[in-house]
Amino acid sequence: MQEEPLVLPSKVPHLLVNGTQGIAVGIATKIPPHNLVEVVAALKALVDNPDVTSAQLMKHVPAPDFPTGGELIVSPETQAAYETGNGSVLLRATAQIEYEGSGRRKAGAQSKRSAVSSMEEDAAAAGGKALIVFTEMPYQVCKSDLVQRIAELVESKALDGIADVRDESDRTGVRLVVEVKRNFSHELVLNQLYKNTRLQLKFAANMVALVNGVPRTLTLKDFLQHFLDFRVDVVERRARHRLAKAEARLHLVEGLLLALDRLDQVVQAIRSASDGPAAKASLVSGFGLTEPQAEGVLAMTLRRLTGLEAGKLRDEQQQLTATIGDLKGLLGSRERVLKVVMDEAEVVAAKHGRPRRSKILLDQSGAPAAESDIREEDVIPNTPSLITVSSRGFIKRMPTTDWEAQKRGGKGKSAGRLRDNDALEDVLSVMAHNTLLFLSASGRAFSVKAHKVPEATRTAAGSAVSQVLGLPAPEHFPTLLPVSSFSDEDARLVLSTTAGGIKCTQLSAFQKIKKNGLGAIKLDEGERLAAGALARPGSTVILASSGGMVAHFSLDTVRVSGRTAGSIKGMKLKPHESLVSMTVLPPDLAQLVAAAQAATKAADDAEDDDNRSSDSSPQQEQEQHEDAVSSSSSKDTGPWLLLITSKGHGKRVPLDGISIKKGRGTQGITGIKLGAGDSLALAQLVMSRDDDVVLASRQGVMIRCSAADIRAMGRQGKGVRVISLNEGDEVQTVAVVPAEHKTALA
Repeated sequence: MQEEPLVLPSKVPHLLVNGTQGIAVGIATKIPPHNLVEVVAALKALVDNPDVTSAQLMKHVPAPDFPTGGELIVSPETQAAYETGNGSVLLRATAQIEYEGSGRRKAGAQSKRSAVSSMEEDAAAAGGKALIVFTEMPYQVCKSDLVQRIAELVESKALDGIADVRDESDRTGVRLVVEVKRNFSHELVLNQLYKNTRLQLKFAANMVALVNGVPRTLTLKDFLQHFLDFRVDVVERRARHRLAKAEARLHLVEGLLLALDRLDQVVQAIRSASDGPAAKASLVSGFGLTEPQAEGVLAMTLRRLTGLEAGKLRDEQQQLTATIGDLKGLLGSRERVLKVVMDEAEVVAAKHGRPRRSKILLDQSGAPAAESDIREEDVIPNTPSLITVSSRGFIKRMPTTDWEAQKRGGKGKSAGRLRDNDALEDVLSVMAHNTLLFLSASGRAFSVKAHKVPEATRTAAGSAVSQVLGLPAPEHFPTLLPVSSFSDEDARLVLSTTAGGIKCTQLSAFQKIKKNGLGAIKLDEGERLAAGALARPGSTVILASSGGMVAHFSLDTVRVSGRTAGSIKGMKLKPHESLVSMTVLPPDLAQLVAAAQAATKAADDAEDDDNRSSDSSPQQEQEQHEDAVSSSSSKDTGPWLLLITSKGHGKRVPLDGISIKKGRGTQGITGIKLGAGDSLALAQLVMSRDDDVVLASRQGVMIRCSAADIRAMGRQGKGVRVISLNEGDEVQTVAVVPAEHKTALA
């Protein structure tokens, strides 16, 4: 009778090493493969310390090991897979960067890895295209399907910067080549491929196995513990089986030796018996043998009767006695059983073990990388753009290259198809990775990434701000601010109101803005938010009124208040005037301006009283002093405050010509002479003559000109015509495109 085995006595935990996946009615399992050497090492750790945790076992089994290699990014989800039985690991293809015709390569390319600048220079000098070469694929990813998918994404323009994709794999290994277009970042293209194709995927682990016929979700320790219990049972059952066979053989050998010692009597008894059963009965009754021993004596051949054979039987008796003692000792000692289990497992690992194929990505500290997903910023180029917002709440994003610089006084270009009774409200120069901080006229803050603003052509009308921000109803936003980081504790958000109020709050208070916005300032009845800006301690503030007056004072005179607090007096306004603009000077620039003003004042004080007008009032003397400053070399070197009136006139006033007052809440000084019916529209900071200025009117006409084309002059000047406006039209917004953004476009 033959029996079918229920289990096979595996010496290593094949369920972990090979992995498996399957699905049944209401039950599914997906166990990733692991490295044999690492699993055996973890098994030894469990044997040495039965109280070891799954987290401690991860020192030996840090992550799965896939037969196709690739790169693994270990995250808390991976630890959860081993500690709870449910989790995931991020698996991506192994890539290296080569350069067409250079014969050189940069290995191990991935997001957030250091660049080899010399290689980039060599590639640029050689003029060769960058090639992204994938040498290892993620587990269970088909190359042919992957090539087809990449081609489809390129054709649909979902992937940019790819000139060609081809499979150059042969018997030497995998080689999938993606050719990058010239002037495109291969790191950016690589991240796009990882994000949009199966070159990067999550392997979701569901560690379900049958334990005594019952499906259970197991941790890493559970897997090893159940296997260890199984192996202990196998070794003990094997030892008991061998012990039984050894004892049976020893019993037979002892019977044979007894028969040899009384050979003549045994032969006489057998010869006198009538048949076999009678002889067997005679041996049992006459010599004290058992039935198995008697059967063995009757089956013994004459050759076994020699003295040599008798010696062999005695040697076998000694060996069997020793074997039986060893097996009994093994069965009586769990430590010895565990040693047998580990010895046999280590023999298999030494014979069949291989180095890890899947590489675990590490951060700079040497710990497993914590970030498992590619952020949107990793696949979106950080390019400069113009953001335009209309008064009726329509927004769009345009590359700054859509606006070529023109000479001042031109008619400009159309900024877009504006809807009826609509006008441009704001124009902002941003980078794609900035966070746009929207400040509503009602005093609430909203935010969205700049790259999430829909890109549109120059003549398009744009999308509704409420739709971009996900608002249930339209809002009016007088200020948009590009923010690169909210975590800087020294960063401040400065707000000004139409009534001349000012408020300073820590920017970190706006780090987590909900979908329905966040209160930024408490406003009085009839008061609206006029402007907002970013600042740091030591900054100075320039407030400008519609009457052409400017007030310059230190931000340190404005106490830092809570997010929901109201404003304090910043500038005293005349009747029927309102605050139209606020400019914040960073601390280093504020110090330079203050030093220049102090040096000029000291020089003036040293002059003889005869050189001064004896009839001049203190106010007139102050204005003469500031005009003298404005006529100095700073007029040509900057920085300047750009003042633009509603009728299209403007000028650049050197900042050292606008004195810094000791306190806030003053009426200010004249910033620009206004003609009849004219008013100050906006004031902006210009740092370089190479900056560009973008003006937009209420009727949707936009012009871009160089800052150098707008004349620099003193505060008392009326300025020059910057833009020619139609009858009834007036300037609505002014934006400055910094020179560094222009350089990035070169």
